[in-house]
Formats: sequence, structure tokens, C-alpha cells
Amino acid sequence: IVVEETFSVSDFAERYNSRQGTALGLAHTLRQTALFRPPHRSEAVPDLYFTGSYTTPGIGVPMCLISGEHAANAVIDDHR
Repeated sequence: IVVEETFSVSDFAERYNSRQGTALGLAHTLRQTALFRPPHRSEAVPDLYFTGSYTTPGIGVPMCLISGEHAANAVIDDHR
């Protein structure tokens, strides 16, 4: 072996600023599915909105696109 490289969960978390090193967001357990995922509006920072696999409705390209639509609607609703 001339070169050996490892890439761990902590490497992934550091490189991609991914919470707890996950590529797909929260797990698909009952308490982390669909409507139980975090909201689109930040509770800590005004006018900060989230979209993607961590938020509702969940992972997968169609779900992430729908999540972006939900976040955009939240911005529009908040700034009318």
C-alpha cells in the first residue's frame, strides 16, 4: 500500500458543514419524518429560512424541491 486515505463521519461533517456528518439529513424514524422535521423559519434568527432534506417534507430530490417551495412561501408570507 503506497497511499491509504480514510474519510469518516467527522471528516464529512467538517468538510461539508453537515450536522453530525450525515449526507441525507435526519433519519426516517417516526419522530423525524415529514411534519416532525424542523420548521422552515429559524426560531433563533429573524428572517433566516431553511430548506432541503433536514426540513419538511424530507429527503429526496422531489421532497427537497417541495421544501424550497415551502420556504419561499414562508418568506413571501412574512414580507407581504
